[in-house]
Amino acid sequence: MRFTSTCELAAHKSNQEMPEIPAYRDLYNLGCTFKQGDVIMIVGRPGTQKSGFTLHTVLSWDLPTLYLSADSADTTLDRVERFAGNNEIALEGGETEQGASIYFYSSVLFYHGDGFTPELINDLTAKYKEHFHTLPKVLVIDNLMDAKGATTDQVTQQEFMRTIRTFSQNYAWTSIVCHHCTDKGTTADGFPSPLYEIKNDVIHNTDIVLSLGIENTHDQNNTSDVRIAIIRQRTGQCDPTAKTFINLKCDHSRGRFLSSNILD
Repeated sequence: MRFTSTCELAAHKSNQEMPEIPAYRDLYNLGCTFKQGDVIMIVGRPGTQKSGFTLHTVLSWDLPTLYLSADSADTTLDRVERFAGNNEIALEGGETEQGASIYFYSSVLFYHGDGFTPELINDLTAKYKEHFHTLPKVLVIDNLMDAKGATTDQVTQQEFMRTIRTFSQNYAWTSIVCHHCTDKGTTADGFPSPLYEIKNDVIHNTDIVLSLGIENTHDQNNTSDVRIAIIRQRTGQCDPTAKTFINLKCDHSRGRFLSSNILD
């Protein structure tokens, strides 16, 4: 793998914990610990708010972030606006000659396109440093199947996960990768999927895997219940069956995840 000259290599994975997010208190109490340099995978069936939870997490951390997504830019930026209180957000950037888009917001570089490659990540890292005069500390891949050639190919997905692990080790990045679980499993609707329902056996280079399930009904506050299970954790508690989980509230109107006991 080729790294850019801007890369400041880290000798080893840090034990420094990521900033605490108050709404995730129950997740922490369940044993989840996010650390600098972790590779975190967010999994679930389609429509389980994987992208929403990932975006809420990185915006709450408020760290320099490189965010690659195959969703439309409008979809992501609408979520950012809702997170910011439905206020107009200050953006720089636009479409590239290749038909993708790059936007700079706060401390985040959003790239919207597909065919993610190590070379693309290197190029975006250089753009990030040129714009923000620092290096990213967080990398988001939303999602794994949008890596180049990885739509259905198991080997390509596994190789790309090894690439993400290498980036995390060498840049000391915390990486979040979204990925699908099968929608043909036996898990009841609204509940997180167990480890064996993750597509294509891609977990070996992860430190933490969180599985999401969502109740698709909205209450009078326009919120839905999201159930989150820790189904893999390299150095902590986990339940691969996903039968142990916590509940959060997804506030759709504000693009935020809240404690299930508090709507504030």
